[in-house]
Amino acid sequence: MKVVVKDIDSYSLSDLDVIIWAQENHPNLYDHLNSLGRLEVLDVGCGIPLVSFFAYHIFSCSEITLVDIHSEKECIKNELNNGVLKQAPLGLGKAESFYDCYEKLPISGTDQRPKIESKEVFDSIFIEHFEQEQIQTFVKSNPKKYDLVFVLNVFHFLGLEMESTLKGVFDLLTENGVLLIRVQRRDDLKGNQKFDYDLFKKTFNTCFKDGVIIEFYKDERWDYSICMNRDLLSLQ
Repeated sequence: MKVVVKDIDSYSLSDLDVIIWAQENHPNLYDHLNSLGRLEVLDVGCGIPLVSFFAYHIFSCSEITLVDIHSEKECIKNELNNGVLKQAPLGLGKAESFYDCYEKLPISGTDQRPKIESKEVFDSIFIEHFEQEQIQTFVKSNPKKYDLVFVLNVFHFLGLEMESTLKGVFDLLTENGVLLIRVQRRDDLKGNQKFDYDLFKKTFNTCFKDGVIIEFYKDERWDYSICMNRDLLSLQ
């Protein structure tokens, strides 16, 4: 496993950056995913699935499955309570559905997909395959395999179930599939819910020996990491 250390003040990278700028900044990732044909995509703990919205336009997707413990409206409400959408431009703070969020995004359509013009079509693509379920249960019981899996800002909430859930995600990938994970420091989580980042890295290395973890530090403290099971990122 490769570990790359970056200082946030000089360089930062988000999960959205990886996908939105894949063709321009990460050609190895872009070419690899395109070589797989029509992708089966899974967004675990999706919240408002912005990264899946962009993946739909950037890659050729066969089906996109969204999984979250909360309902669609609860996912939006949680983001509002966290202040994320209130501070966002484009009027996302008034969103009542995933389609409302999608409609406001600066997506003009690509060669892969034109922008979706109706809620009915949008729901047939995203909501039809939205599963409201415990993430741990879904990961351990779902027999399907996926070419592209997102697990963003999830593992630091799983406490003692983090290790088994990460191993379960490993089993969901196709042979050439790509896994993108984001984890962050959470000083507010205590006891059994405390995130053990060292254990996460150890488990990740066991599952994905050819993977890469990009660690970002702020004021000499670890802040967050972007992780991928294959070293496909082009880093500055």
